[in-house]
Amino acid sequence: MKRACFVAILLLSATPAWAQHITRSAVNTILAPAERIADSSTARIPAGLPAAAGLFAGKPWWAVLQMCSEHRAGAGRPPSAPAPALDATAERNRVFFMRRAAAQFAKESNLPGADDGLVPVSGWGFDLGAAMNAAAASGNWSSSEFEDACRIFGAQAARGI
Repeated sequence: MKRACFVAILLLSATPAWAQHITRSAVNTILAPAERIADSSTARIPAGLPAAAGLFAGKPWWAVLQMCSEHRAGAGRPPSAPAPALDATAERNRVFFMRRAAAQFAKESNLPGADDGLVPVSGWGFDLGAAMNAAAASGNWSSSEFEDACRIFGAQAARGI
């Protein structure tokens, strides 16, 4: 009896396997609004990146980088997950992604300077974060997989887009 109760508790508390992965449909849904403003000058995530980063191939760089910034602020975690610790290191990392996203957006939009992209990209970030939260709540988003993808995107962005 004790063993059966223990197994039942483990099953109830375990995250279903389907909820532990980023789905391609979630990526497409989250990035659909950004795709609507994309054109031939939009830099895109290259194909061939490892792990979950590969799911973002062909998506706008600026939008994916802003998603990483939103992720660093807590977006895309399951509703039951604890809020991230927003210390100085996490904030520097969040700002790194946001500035890269803004600079890329400004470049593609022919804005005069990289900082001119901060306001539009930050506005998009709110929508991207909300969509990431919705995907996480429905089990179509993995915070840990996206964390791994953001590490890859950060390294690629530091090398140049």
